Amino acid sequence: MEFEVIWSEFAECQPDDIVAYYNENGSAKVAKKLITDLISEPQQLIHNPYSGQAEPLLQERKELYR
Repeated sequence: MEFEVIWSEFAECQPDDIVAYYNENGSAKVAKKLITDLISEPQQLIHNPYSGQAEPLLQERKELYR
């Protein structure tokens, strides 16, 4: 069985906000690491789809979301 990682529109916008925040208030190096980790994290779900918790707000749906 093959799984697909689906990013919500809200989640797709967040990396830009994170980078902007850290560029203004912190470190570009920290922003880059956070974004790299965030983008690579779906690979964990692809290889181990039942890791992490089920999304409580989507429990009523036919498919399981994590």
